[in-house]
Amino acid sequence: MAADAEKQETFGISGMVCASCAQTIEKAVRSLPAVRSVSVNLATEKMNVIFNPTMASGEDIEKKVKDAGYGAKPIEEASKALAAKKAEKKRELKNLQIRFWVSAGLCVLLLYMAFYGPLPYWLSAPIPFSVVQLALCAAVVGINWKIYAIGFSTLIKGHPNMDSLVFLGSGTAFVYSIVATALVLAGQRQWSSKLYFESGAVILCLVTLGKFFETRSKKEAGEAINRLMDLSPSMATLLENGEQKQVPLAQVKPGDILLVKPGEKVPTDGKILSGSSQVDESMITGESSLIEKGPGDAVIGASLNSSGSFTMEAEKSASDGELSKIISLVEQAQSAKIPVARLADTISGFFVPVIISIAVIVALLWIFVGRQNWLFGLTVAISVLVIACPCALGLATPTAIMVGTGRGAKEGILIRGGESLEKAYKLTAVAFDKTGTITSGKPEVSEIRNFSELSEEEILKIFASAESGSEHPIAKAVAAEAQKRGMKELEDPEEFEAISGKGVYARISGKPYVVGSLALMKEGGIKMPEEAERAGEKMADEGCTLLFLADQSSLLAVMGVKDTVKPTSRAAISALKSMGIKTVMITGDNERTARRVAKQVGVDRVFAGVLPEGKIDIVSSLQKEGEKVAMVGDGINDAPALSKADVGIAIGSGTDVAISSADVVLMRSDLMGVPTAIDLSKATMTNIKENLFWALFYNLIGVPIAAGILYIFGGPLLNPMISAACMSMSSVCVVLNALRLRRFHRPKKWN
Repeated sequence: MAADAEKQETFGISGMVCASCAQTIEKAVRSLPAVRSVSVNLATEKMNVIFNPTMASGEDIEKKVKDAGYGAKPIEEASKALAAKKAEKKRELKNLQIRFWVSAGLCVLLLYMAFYGPLPYWLSAPIPFSVVQLALCAAVVGINWKIYAIGFSTLIKGHPNMDSLVFLGSGTAFVYSIVATALVLAGQRQWSSKLYFESGAVILCLVTLGKFFETRSKKEAGEAINRLMDLSPSMATLLENGEQKQVPLAQVKPGDILLVKPGEKVPTDGKILSGSSQVDESMITGESSLIEKGPGDAVIGASLNSSGSFTMEAEKSASDGELSKIISLVEQAQSAKIPVARLADTISGFFVPVIISIAVIVALLWIFVGRQNWLFGLTVAISVLVIACPCALGLATPTAIMVGTGRGAKEGILIRGGESLEKAYKLTAVAFDKTGTITSGKPEVSEIRNFSELSEEEILKIFASAESGSEHPIAKAVAAEAQKRGMKELEDPEEFEAISGKGVYARISGKPYVVGSLALMKEGGIKMPEEAERAGEKMADEGCTLLFLADQSSLLAVMGVKDTVKPTSRAAISALKSMGIKTVMITGDNERTARRVAKQVGVDRVFAGVLPEGKIDIVSSLQKEGEKVAMVGDGINDAPALSKADVGIAIGSGTDVAISSADVVLMRSDLMGVPTAIDLSKATMTNIKENLFWALFYNLIGVPIAAGILYIFGGPLLNPMISAACMSMSSVCVVLNALRLRRFHRPKKWN
């Protein structure tokens, strides 16, 4: 299948109750030749499909899901899907709550009768005693008929799931009791003491309670997305022909002119046309201080306008803005599967058929080998069927990922997928870019040494004009210095060429100039006066990056540009070392400046004077040494290394190219996000392993007990009602354990 012909689409899935359901849907969709990849997430109830749209359509995929006994519909817009999902979950919770309380009331009456509480004379007679219990149990079955319907449907289609086990267990008890009641009505009144109506009904009641707790817990686990979506305003003020008009946010399109008043949220990404204000972008970038904004400045959708009014031009629709990107990243992470989940998927795929077989075999063994009556065998079979629910196994991984990535989003850490989470857990080394990563990335010109007959103003003008075509932070520092000195009009280069990692060539006013590193000067055969070398050494000792200016034959000037280290860089690197992780700095800067910065922040190893392609080689060499490497960067030149590393970590304030190449995005320009992300990944992976252990341990212990192993040694026989309670609570316990990640905080010693 050609990669360029592929399409990725996300579908909302309905009707899933356990991991076997997810396996069934994946198998059904994967049978389409057009499908290359399909992943169903039980916790988020979503399916991601990569397929060839020329060979199959979304409708074909939906039909496959429907044929397997489930529902599917495409999710086209995050906000619309979320609103619908929230409403659907609210209705589902309410419905489950009502079903449980009504069922519980009926079950209390059933249990009272079944265990021979004081009854009126007319009710204690065999026929009314049996018929009333039949009516009460039938009412419980009717209220929870959906469980039977799904269980029967999937069983008939050959894809049994959790509801199939419940259907077989509860249904068997119900049908057996109906037959016993018929025998009572036929005159065999002794059968009134052998009814199992209470077991059939209580099983359904407890399963419904478990589903209620599970649904509520899953809803809480997905709150990160809800909170992000709630950041966006619902309406925007559109300016049209001088008039103000309130329009839904979904109707805002690029090019629209919007008015943002004090206290309102910015509708979408754009730039200010008129007016000024202070804007709070903390909910997006994590920067706590208010930012002054004026004409020409960019504003981010969902940030808060705290003071003055301004008009802005929308550059993106709400669905394409920064907030939507963040939501998309979090949803991708929450929908992803990780390698450790393959064990659970494999087990769940054959779990239900195996359990049905075990239940039948154990019942027959008790009857024919254990010399028990068929009623005993039936009780054991029901207990095995009901207790062995694979739901906890299916929820173990996705719920932990949902909560972990949601907690990360709250900390300003966006983890792209579950696989990135698992790789971050295993990291042994972290490599950092210097400029804009360890340092602030906003250097300033500290000194200019002139070795020509030109004035310093003329030298600065050539520097600034030559660098005017570059977006490098150093070029911006030169431009800022020129502006500070009142140079409003610079010369546009007649020719311009960027020399990767070394500098630029430019022709200004008909004369050729080269601006760049010492290595570039030497390559061009530029003569370097001793005085210039000494001046360069002195600037480098002071932590400056050197920028040389030369014409065709001789050096004209040396400029020192200094970049300050971010306040938290040293603390972040210290935190990584405390975790046993090695630290490396890779920079295109000169050796002396690089080592000075490395010493200042405590980095273990330094690679200086490295070109962009060289960063990939260094990451590769570290990997060959056996290290699991993370690369942290913010620029376009870091993108290849971010992709090559085991985990690419991009600074959110960096370029879109760097961010799109990364596995983890730090929305705050704060390196403390690196150890925090790694610590969060470790906490999440530990949680997943705990969940998998308890889910597997529960089944390994529960099934033999339900099969009667304790009874062999004189212990009790597990009642099917107790089995139902254990089964329901196992899933809830797994989800509640995952919810503990919501309390994750980085260690206080790092603060």
